[in-house]
Amino acid sequence: MYGLPPDVDLSFFVDTQVTLVSFGWHFVGVEFIGNPYDPHSSISIEGAYSLQLPEGDKHTWHDNLRQGAAYLVAIVALRVASAVGTPNGTLTLTFKGGGVLEVHDSEKHYESYQIRYGDKIIVV
Repeated sequence: MYGLPPDVDLSFFVDTQVTLVSFGWHFVGVEFIGNPYDPHSSISIEGAYSLQLPEGDKHTWHDNLRQGAAYLVAIVALRVASAVGTPNGTLTLTFKGGGVLEVHDSEKHYESYQIRYGDKIIVV
C-alpha cells in the first residue's frame, strides 16, 4: 500500500537469526535476534510473500498466508546475509546457506506488512 521509503536502511537485519515463525488468522510473523545488545526485530506479513527454500524450491502465497507458514520453518535458525528493499515495497531477505524470503507490497487498501526494529516501525 505504501511502498518502502527510497532511503530505507535495512542493514539491521544483516547477521540476525530467525528465532520464531508464528501465524494467526490474517498474518504470518517472523522474528529475528542479533547479538544480546541489538534491538529485537520482526516482520508481520499480511500480504503476499514468496520463499525460495535453501534446497531451491520457490513458493508464493497470496490468499492463504497460513498455508505458507509451514514452509517458513525452513528458515528458522538461519542468519540473514543481506536485506534489500525496493521503492515498490518488495523486501528481500537472503539467508546464509541458502533461502530467500520476499515480502511484497500486494495490498491496495490495507497494510501489506510491518517491519519492527526496536521502537521503530515501518508500515508498508
